[in-house]
Amino acid sequence: MPSSKVKYFSCIYCGAEFIAVKPDDIHTKANKYKINRDDIETLHKCNECGMNNKIYWSDNKDLTNF
Repeated sequence: MPSSKVKYFSCIYCGAEFIAVKPDDIHTKANKYKINRDDIETLHKCNECGMNNKIYWSDNKDLTNF
């Protein structure tokens, strides 16, 4: 898997590191809060504590339209 498709995050519940794969080539900016209505929400289950972490993916142009 290309490293440009993978991002590393920390679990918000226990702090363990997990890997998230970008949903596509357009939505490349990850955030734990939904910023735009077009953000894509993904769930990532932590291997350490079993809790789900939500990540919202924005596209680059959406971040400049505030």
